[in-house]
Amino acid sequence: MSSKKLLKIWKYEERHSTHALIKLYAENHGEGEYLGEFTDDEAEELILGLKPDVKIDKELHRLKYFGFLPLLVIYNK
Repeated sequence: MSSKKLLKIWKYEERHSTHALIKLYAENHGEGEYLGEFTDDEAEELILGLKPDVKIDKELHRLKYFGFLPLLVIYNK
């Protein structure tokens, strides 16, 4: 078993025709679905899969430190 601490992640998503608001939580806030436990590498992969153009080190730190990461995804037409 890995000695890395695992990050539990919940995801809440609001989709609209032009954009989506995705909220990732490190604690259960009563909204969203539980995605499971992630290592740092797996969490980075998840975030980049949702929004490839983020500064991943900054956003992963935000999720771990504050327990919340909002992502606004704009759809290209």
